[in-house]
Amino acid sequence: MASKRCTKCGVEKPLEAFYGPRHRLGHGATANQCKECHRTERYGPPVEPVSVAPNKQCSNCKAVKPREDFGNCRSSSDGKQSQCRVCQHGRRRHVTPEQHRANNLRKLYGITLADYTRMLDDQDRGCAICGSVTPGRKEKHFHVDHDHVTGRVRGLLCERCNVGIGYFGSPDHLDKAADYLRRKG
Repeated sequence: MASKRCTKCGVEKPLEAFYGPRHRLGHGATANQCKECHRTERYGPPVEPVSVAPNKQCSNCKAVKPREDFGNCRSSSDGKQSQCRVCQHGRRRHVTPEQHRANNLRKLYGITLADYTRMLDDQDRGCAICGSVTPGRKEKHFHVDHDHVTGRVRGLLCERCNVGIGYFGSPDHLDKAADYLRRKG
């Protein structure tokens, strides 16, 4: 059986203990370090698994529950969410679709639901460009048109107009397209 000496640990090991040609070494070549030394050099020494308590206290209801009652969370030190699934579910259930929409409008565009309704009323409850009273094929609400550089809200648009001005980008480009359609149309 063919073997090779690792340049890092100095131990004679079978060729299977070394990375082969799949790892960008060329046809038939093997690495100089064994896989174990390569992993240690690249990722550090193996970490012993942390012993984790079988139970955990929910940060919301303060009940001590089995770890299986908590959702996974990669950023947490113990790999689990701080609230149990029951509290997580209860927290989500109390937000109505209308509240969710109001939160999104505030976070994304800095306007309230009342601002949105006032804008829609000012536009005669239709698109600011074409006047359509239908937001789109599958849309329930008009799109909030805003300047992507400044964040300033310009108006409410139907799906077609929102996509259209999104493709054109600048007013100059849109003017050129309109001129083209007038000449060729």
